[in-house]
Amino acid sequence: MGILAIANIIDGKNTIGLRLLDTISGQIKDVPIANVIGVLASGKATIDNVGLENGKLVGTNGSLDRLPKIMNGVLVGIYSPVIIVNQIDDIGYTVTGYKGTMVKLKNEDVLK
Repeated sequence: MGILAIANIIDGKNTIGLRLLDTISGQIKDVPIANVIGVLASGKATIDNVGLENGKLVGTNGSLDRLPKIMNGVLVGIYSPVIIVNQIDDIGYTVTGYKGTMVKLKNEDVLK
């Protein structure tokens, strides 16, 4: 892994950026859509679960709309889905939420 999109940043109705998590360092950064598109178009970096199609951002493992939505740093909506960062053998997973904190959970805790 490397850089992972973990949330859409919205202005009320439109996505204006993405919250990105560096899965190695654990750092998060909110990046404007134009910058994300520019980096992906240049080929200088990739973002796990996000791609570029005809100049527009798309989810590579499902719709980007599945990601949590945040506005002014606050979760918008009634729930924040768990995002799987990686699998730890047959033991469990490293997961994160929209805040970017990574934790390890056992299989039974994730697959309820």
